[in-house]
Amino acid sequence: MGWSLSDARKWVVATLGLVLAAACADASQDPSRALSQAPADSPAGAPAGSPADDHGARLAGMGNNAVFLEALTLQLARELRFDGAERHFIEVLMEGEGAPRIREAVQWMPEYVEELVASGRWRPRDLKEWKWLAVIALWDELQARMPRSLELGMALENGPTRYIGAGLLFTPDQPLFDVLAEGFRNDDPNNRAYSALAVSANGHEDYIGALRAMMDDPHPWPRVNAIASLVRIDDVQGIQEARDLFSRPPSARRSEAVSYLFEVLDRAAPHPNVLRFVTEMQGTLRGQDRAAVDAILVIHGAQTDTSKIRAVLMELDPFAPELHRGVRALARTRKPEDAAALEALFHRPNSQTVTLDLAAGLAKAGSDEVEPLLRNAAFRLPWSQALLAAGAARACYGDELLVRWIENAPATTPIESCRRIGLALGEFGGPEAVALLKKHGAAAGAGELPASRSRAVFRSALQGAELGVLSRVSSR
Repeated sequence: MGWSLSDARKWVVATLGLVLAAACADASQDPSRALSQAPADSPAGAPAGSPADDHGARLAGMGNNAVFLEALTLQLARELRFDGAERHFIEVLMEGEGAPRIREAVQWMPEYVEELVASGRWRPRDLKEWKWLAVIALWDELQARMPRSLELGMALENGPTRYIGAGLLFTPDQPLFDVLAEGFRNDDPNNRAYSALAVSANGHEDYIGALRAMMDDPHPWPRVNAIASLVRIDDVQGIQEARDLFSRPPSARRSEAVSYLFEVLDRAAPHPNVLRFVTEMQGTLRGQDRAAVDAILVIHGAQTDTSKIRAVLMELDPFAPELHRGVRALARTRKPEDAAALEALFHRPNSQTVTLDLAAGLAKAGSDEVEPLLRNAAFRLPWSQALLAAGAARACYGDELLVRWIENAPATTPIESCRRIGLALGEFGGPEAVALLKKHGAAAGAGELPASRSRAVFRSALQGAELGVLSRVSSR
């Protein structure tokens, strides 16, 4: 008697549970697979002599940094959005930890995150996670798509979520003047800055006077947020203040103020008033300032020319926000010359944030530099993250890469890890990928591994691949 679709789904779920249990048990018994838990803002590796040695040491450091590998995996999954990634991504959000999963999930699927929060099935576990949810909702102006999340965050005391929520949820029926007044005079400059951005993101022209007053704030961060907010509202005084700041020679201005202003304009640039202002300023700027404006326009799809960005990138401090913005712009284009510039930057020390965007951009360009990092992530991260890493690698490099990973797995690699790669191959690649694996498996034993080991690896991987194909059916 044949199986119904319901029977098939039940079998897939039960079998995947057994595979998961075996893989997790296997990982816990193999200390060689342990990854470091370096903080996300630590340097991406340590120098070890010659430039080539230095890069090799940094690359090894990245490959053994679980936080970095997971951040890279989640960023690529969100940017590539390959079929089947969503459910694994949701599992990481609900069961994992760390800010990257919240940042990427809110950017990718804000409505689903809102549903989870509103229903109580999942919520941020502490103030730091609530902050990331609110900040991404602010940057992406998600108030119409995440109202309940912002409302719950606004109820938290002593944090920016209160003022972000108040600014974004402000309506004539719910003006929230008291909370916003508290935010504008808050002792923490970050809270003052978030209050300014939130009211402008919601188009509150009632706050133009308060924003103009904030242009005299003693701290540069709220000051430039007020300027950028006024530019967004198309306020004449704010626009003139921004022009005056850019017109000053570098020796006559605080460099961090200009850097901050570029950062906030980048975040607000989807708005037409901001894009218009940035475009108008473009012809008046030179050097790093011109490259920063070009990067904003490229990131937001208003320009394709990246020559001036490439010309200054190598001169920038590895920790400068301008470098990060330039890297994001070049990673968007997929031009060969931009990929070459990213690769040159990847070979020098950079901040972890810049290195992450470099790695993601190079992976999408098909660079061999990043493939070992994704291989480490796919073989060594927890279950859902590992499947996403394998899926991202397949999206960037093709089915053949995952087959090679299985084919060339070292003798010390647990068989269950190869089955997991096979599962990803079947789930994300479908029957055609399984056929490719079978073709290679037919020649198992012809390589350096003993024939019995090679056949066992392919047999396990093929079992995983067939389960992966069935999981595609069960998830539809």
